[in-house]
Amino acid sequence: MSRLQKYKTPLVCAACLAYAALLLSHPELGTAALRDGLFLCAERLIPSLLPFLFLAGFLLRSGAAALIGKLFAPLTRQLFRLPAICAPVVLMALSGGYPVGLSLAASLVRSGQIPAAAARRMTRFCLGAGPAFVVLGVGQSLLGSSRAGWILFTALIVSALLIGLLLPQGISMPSRTHIPPHGNESGATSLGGALSESIESAARQMLNICVWTLLFGTLCAYLPLFVHNEYAYPAACALLEVAAGSQSAASLGSLPLIAAALAWGGLCVHCQILGPLKVCGQSLPRFWFWRMVHAGLAALICRALLLIFPATLPDLALSVSAMPSAQLWQFSTPAALGLAAMGAGVLYSGFRREVFTNE
Repeated sequence: MSRLQKYKTPLVCAACLAYAALLLSHPELGTAALRDGLFLCAERLIPSLLPFLFLAGFLLRSGAAALIGKLFAPLTRQLFRLPAICAPVVLMALSGGYPVGLSLAASLVRSGQIPAAAARRMTRFCLGAGPAFVVLGVGQSLLGSSRAGWILFTALIVSALLIGLLLPQGISMPSRTHIPPHGNESGATSLGGALSESIESAARQMLNICVWTLLFGTLCAYLPLFVHNEYAYPAACALLEVAAGSQSAASLGSLPLIAAALAWGGLCVHCQILGPLKVCGQSLPRFWFWRMVHAGLAALICRALLLIFPATLPDLALSVSAMPSAQLWQFSTPAALGLAAMGAGVLYSGFRREVFTNE
């Protein structure tokens, strides 16, 4: 149908062959990356995300989301021009971590509680890192400064709220939003059923997140084979995966750059929410545009906050000079083509597979 569709099979084959070549030529890099990724999942991602994934599903299935929506209805309608039931989505997106808010928004669309237009509106600002990851993981553990972590988190929250507040009127607001009697999309009528389904759904989503994180972690581990510039390497890491992007941006000693990397989220996070984006009817180009807007705004707000609340970062153990110096090819052109093929293959596979849809 299109030129891209015509060459999709050769593109996916090239990506698989390139990835296999990397794994076979430098297995030590892939093994170390998987080990670090498993540690990241166990130490940071699962403790910070799993409770919120469960809570988001339970709020919807138990009917508590409807009650929260009624409590925050004036703020949701007047400030964000969204149906009242969207209040839990905004709250969970700002506090729960990257996939939680949009997963809940997609569930509301599936259950018929909100129109797709409202969900598309939320995809522009209801996506961000949670306080556990930003303050503890990035601020305290990586930067050695909880103050820096709170500055980063504040910049992310303020920039997301500004985008939501300043968005033009995109949907016609009904006078009353229909909410099912029990707020239950799956048909469960008891709290026990809602509890069981919420745990099962959270486990599936958490497994999905961890697998994507491990995959992109290995890709980032092979980046030094391709990218040797001290500024291009952090940019490439931030493009692919948020944890590696934050770590590489920290090597430059710039808190606004870390804020931009966290707001962008990385293609790893974007692949985790391909399912919810499809349900919400949001295209990737538009989604990426608003991610870039969020990244730029977060960097500017972080810079302004540093003028008010100065934060000095201690010397970081990570330095660009410590990057692996192994080389796979003598020239950089084949390496760049191989990396591009892998990235394209990953994105295409995420589009075509419904198994990665967050429920």
